[in-house]
Parts: sequence; structure tokens; C-alpha cells
Amino acid sequence: MRIVAPWLAKCDSEFKNGNHYASRGEVGWRGTNRYGSLKAHQRLDLARRDDLESWFYLLVEITCGSLPWRHVTDRAGVQAAKFMSRDAGRVQFLHNCPRQYDEILTMIDTLAFPDEPRYEQIRRLLDEVRKEHGIRMHGHFDWDEEGTSTRSSTLTNSASDEPDEVAIKEDANTAKVNDNARDKEINEIARES
Repeated sequence: MRIVAPWLAKCDSEFKNGNHYASRGEVGWRGTNRYGSLKAHQRLDLARRDDLESWFYLLVEITCGSLPWRHVTDRAGVQAAKFMSRDAGRVQFLHNCPRQYDEILTMIDTLAFPDEPRYEQIRRLLDEVRKEHGIRMHGHFDWDEEGTSTRSSTLTNSASDEPDEVAIKEDANTAKVNDNARDKEINEIARES
């Protein structure tokens, strides 16, 4: 994992005696519409849980090719879509994702501000995904090959050192239909908020 917004990072010195620093309450908007956590949308102080939530959105985007709110530009609409992805829209949000993603999202959502995430459990769940889908850790990705689409995912990467291995591929037409239906629903919710 890489830090993509180092100006939002906090120093280790803000952890006292192994304890997390206290929340500052409302601090204003921090992050981006697409990847910002729900707490960021509420303008609350951010913690490790928020880093994981942003990472999780990226993980879903890489896996599925897009996020449901990708065409929503209004911050309140994106926030509504993210709330929906936790409730009525959760099944649709995680539709093309490995089953372990649901457990990871639940783990993230149950974290309080000072809580230390269970990184090892998340790592184990991701390792299960890797094994179930035959993903090799030192393989190549489809976006590293010439002439491939920029729409890639962990489920569509070949992640293989063997040229004759078959990669897991989703049907492009089905994915487009699913994306269009999901976009329509998200846009309707965003307009209502």
C-alpha cells in the first residue's frame, strides 16, 4: 500500500504511549469525493478506520472496474450513495466482489475512532481471495500487457507467470449492463438527496 495523500497523514508522534490521539471532532472536509470515508463526508476527524475505508473503495473499484457513485459529482449525493452501500444497496455494491469483501467492510464499519484495525485478519481474508481465485503474488497484471483495456480488476488480472493459464474474466456485456443499472439507481438516489 502506498500513501497517496501524504498531506493528510498524521505523525507517529501523535500516538502517545501506544494510544491513539483524541479526536478533534469536526475538522472540515478532508479527502476526495470518490474515496473519502463517511466520516470525512461528515467532516469529522479521520483515523486509521478512515484510511481503511478509502482503501476499501479503491479495492472495490479495482475489482469491479468502477464505484457506484463514479458519475455522481455532488458531495452529498456521493455521501448518500456510500450510506446506501452499507444498507439497502450493500448486496449490489459488493455484487461482483469476493465474499470476503463483505466481512472486511463490516470490520471497517465497526471500528471506533481510536481502534486499531485488525490488519492481520484483513490480510488473511485477502489471502483467501487470492487462493480461491488462483491469483499469484508475483504474477503480472493485465494492465501491464500491451493493448489491454484500462478497465482492470483483481478478478480480471491474469496474475500468472504461465502463458497458458486461463485468467478469471467477467463477461464484458454483463458487466456493462450491471454497471448501467447500478449507475441509474445511484443517480436517482443522489437526485433525491
